[in-house]
Amino acid sequence: MVIDTVSKLSQKPYVDKKRVIEIVIQILHYDGKRLPEETRKSWEGLRDRLSGTDFSSLMERYVGMDILEDKLDEEGNVVESKPSTDRKSGPAGR
Repeated sequence: MVIDTVSKLSQKPYVDKKRVIEIVIQILHYDGKRLPEETRKSWEGLRDRLSGTDFSSLMERYVGMDILEDKLDEEGNVVESKPSTDRKSGPAGR
């Protein structure tokens, strides 16, 4: 399965972990609604394992990475609000 491959790759020392996180976030942002629930939850679990779920880890992720999808709502409109630390709604209330 692709998720397993991405997960294994993220553990390799030569793979840029930030790039993997960015790609997982893009998959969830653009394809999340179309994915079967189980698959979406697997991608969300991978995202959480890679970036963490506690405040400190999330702050490091949002400050250390400038990801376009963090600035867009589900329709692709630019949002100006601060990122939410609630993983259910995602950044900026997604």
